Amino acid sequence: MELGISLASFTARPGAGAARHLVAMARAAADGGLATLSLGDQHLVGAGAGYFQNTPALGRLLAEWSSTGRPAGCLFLLPMWSPVLVAEQVGTLAALHDGPFVVQTGIGGSPHQFAALGASTEHRVSVFEEGVRVVQALLAGETVSSERFGFTDVSIGLVPERPIEWWMGTANPAGLRRAARFGAAWYAFPSADSAVFDEHAAVYREACAEYGTEPRIHMRRDVMVLADGDEAERLGSGLIELGYRGQQRNQIDCGTPDQVAESLAVWAERGVDQIVTRTMGASDPTSRRSGTWPRSRGSLPDSTRSAAGADGLAEHGAADGGEDHEAGVPGVHRVAPGAGDHADHDRTGHGDPHHEQPGTRVDLHDASLPRRRLRSRPTAVSHCYRSR
Repeated sequence: MELGISLASFTARPGAGAARHLVAMARAAADGGLATLSLGDQHLVGAGAGYFQNTPALGRLLAEWSSTGRPAGCLFLLPMWSPVLVAEQVGTLAALHDGPFVVQTGIGGSPHQFAALGASTEHRVSVFEEGVRVVQALLAGETVSSERFGFTDVSIGLVPERPIEWWMGTANPAGLRRAARFGAAWYAFPSADSAVFDEHAAVYREACAEYGTEPRIHMRRDVMVLADGDEAERLGSGLIELGYRGQQRNQIDCGTPDQVAESLAVWAERGVDQIVTRTMGASDPTSRRSGTWPRSRGSLPDSTRSAAGADGLAEHGAADGGEDHEAGVPGVHRVAPGAGDHADHDRTGHGDPHHEQPGTRVDLHDASLPRRRLRSRPTAVSHCYRSR
């Protein structure tokens, strides 16, 4: 099982300082041997916070990451985007990168964001599917026409030299079957109920077998890692109480490096191919070392040493329903307890998570970076975490 990172691209820091910190995080991730680097897709983050637009930001971060030859990518909530623009941007980023490129995607859900970008939440699923078709065809070098998007005989010049990998975030059977049909990896968001994950993983694998596509499961986990495990627990639990991304306590991993490494390792047994960590930050002045990924002095437990991709199950979450809403508190964006902030609906009531809808507005860059090297074995299930 591999370990990657999704860098938080919104911050309460001033722009220049936040940009330097984002670059430093990417540099540390590259130096640490993490398997993948990605940025989310989040707009209109509100007063007191700023958003680093994903494509230009990733272009800068590739200067730190590209020499690793490891995958990098962006999340695109396709119904909010022109598919031609997405294809052009992906083609450009892929040309700048010396490794595989990943398109992470979902259907999105915030009416406020959709409206601000001149899009509508109506018919999101059909718009999403047509968007995927168009982008994939353009990136394959084809000339494409689309009645829905109103264009004829369109092509792009920068066609990627390597196949583009697709990850689709979803939290319902219809979305899981859609991911399998498109040959995409399932980008799983953690569920508070592991039984829900088991059901979703089974649906996804069965659909992959039906469509003749390869099942791949990547799971995102938000982590709070400190040398003081009790402090990590206090800070992590405090953020959850404030409504952090609409999550519950058992959907995040808090503790010392060894504790978090052990809690993440269990997913290898369930068939998860990669954990994508997203660091939790806090404005609490005692959290200066938050925002690090798990490290330990040894390997992950021997129980993780099963074949990568073995038939197992992973956990997914985000309840259907539960649109994000403003709490009326300056600087804080709350989500109703138990509501999945990644849950979106098509007209049949099915939901898809979009993976980058913040709950609490905290400074996700208020953290020093780890000064230890993570040595990974790309083809092995376990990662070793050793001091420099």
